[in-house]
Amino acid sequence: MTRVMIFIDGSWLYRSLPQLALACSKDGYVIDYGKLPGTLGDELGKRLGRTDADIVRTHLFGSYPSNYDEQDEPVARGTADFFNLLREEFHYEVDLFAVDFGGNRIRPRDRDPDHPFEPKEKCVDVALATSLVYYATVPHAYDVAIVVIGDRDYTPALQQVRRLGKRVAVASIRGCCARELSDPVDRERVKDVDIIWLNDLAEVLELRYESVLRECQSPHHQGDRRVPTTYRPRKNRPFYCNDCRRVFSEQRRAAEMLLTVVPETGGGEDPQGGEVSGKVDKLLLDNGYGFVRAEDGRQYFFHRTDVQNDDWPKLAIGDPISFVIRHWPANNKAGRCSDVRRVGSDTQGRVDDESAPGYPDPSARP
Repeated sequence: MTRVMIFIDGSWLYRSLPQLALACSKDGYVIDYGKLPGTLGDELGKRLGRTDADIVRTHLFGSYPSNYDEQDEPVARGTADFFNLLREEFHYEVDLFAVDFGGNRIRPRDRDPDHPFEPKEKCVDVALATSLVYYATVPHAYDVAIVVIGDRDYTPALQQVRRLGKRVAVASIRGCCARELSDPVDRERVKDVDIIWLNDLAEVLELRYESVLRECQSPHHQGDRRVPTTYRPRKNRPFYCNDCRRVFSEQRRAAEMLLTVVPETGGGEDPQGGEVSGKVDKLLLDNGYGFVRAEDGRQYFFHRTDVQNDDWPKLAIGDPISFVIRHWPANNKAGRCSDVRRVGSDTQGRVDDESAPGYPDPSARP
């Protein structure tokens, strides 16, 4: 059995998606990250003349925004949800590094074109190269590494891995790949098989949604609960139809106008993730919003869709809960939290109403 590890430069792959869209002649092309490891393993098997490739681990290296304009909280939350999807749905190992936006907007189109600011991503390529070489030194960790990259900076790491007796396969995208990696003669000696071009696999790797009947689990749904949808909910998370999601969004916008609570301590740091403990501080039942007071005295708000296990109707002021911080309190407003769980709940589940870069926007689905 050939043990295979996959190492993906997620930032490069996301930037290169327009080239895959050209290969399919489709705007808004999206990769099915669930299919990616298996498809790469199949292509490697063809080049090695074997069919026993065992994908033991898939690593993706990327970045997330920090210190951004508060208007972009939904964008940042969508990015975080996307990386969580890779971990939870497809069991990727995800290594992330913060990009400081200095209070600026995240999307280039939202920034003043005359503004000189350019975000600088750091550590992604170094982290990938380090992991690639490290696992090459671990006995029986992998026999072949598939690296999904396009930059020539990886050349020394690929050469070192081969010196350690491991084989390397490069997967890349035409038009986004350095000559040193794509050279068919392989003068730099960076790979052991012909390059895997994702352009040739674009149709296979495209994320497709088929319309199916799903049961809306919103307690306020009206009419037949089984509705046609192309939306595919995450594992162990409830499905809400478009109409109910629209109602939730309207409630959220209305309730955010009320969020003017002054926190007891300052904010402004970059949330680091992980569960935090606290107690329910206030419930706005008509608007579908609640507040939680963390153990450090800071206050955060959440929407009913952020409550796991459909426990929103069971919440009461003073209940002990755990939650994940999405945005620190700042500017005389409560912070933002999600993944709210009553202490003692056994399962997890939450519907996400924001999409991530590289994954479809729910509003685009019928």
